[in-house]
Amino acid sequence: MPARAFADNPAPTSEAGAHTYALIIGSNPGGEGQANLNYAEHDAEHLADVLTQLGHFAPAQTYVLLGPERASILNALDTIGQQLAEHRARAEQAQRHHDRVQTNEDFVIEAFKNIEETEQQGRFAIISKV
Repeated sequence: MPARAFADNPAPTSEAGAHTYALIIGSNPGGEGQANLNYAEHDAEHLADVLTQLGHFAPAQTYVLLGPERASILNALDTIGQQLAEHRARAEQAQRHHDRVQTNEDFVIEAFKNIEETEQQGRFAIISKV
């Protein structure tokens, strides 16, 4: 049976929040010399329902593989790894932006302090940041 993503329509996720992924694998066929399972694939789908409905997992970040081949599992792990790397890169970019904003805010506060001190001394000052 082919692997599939659990949801066709990705739910929006918060960039600021945690990024949690679920990779759920269900395979009814037993291994060599083992009996087949009757409900593993059904249980995998049910677990995905529980995680998305009650566990607040984003459907687009919840993957269900039913009877997958090894390559499908590795592909799903690669996909999740790439998505996590993208989240990490966006978080780092947001942190750099926050650091720049904080630096600018600190400069503005310092500039106003300097202007107030200069006005109290009866002088005018133009303060700029290069």
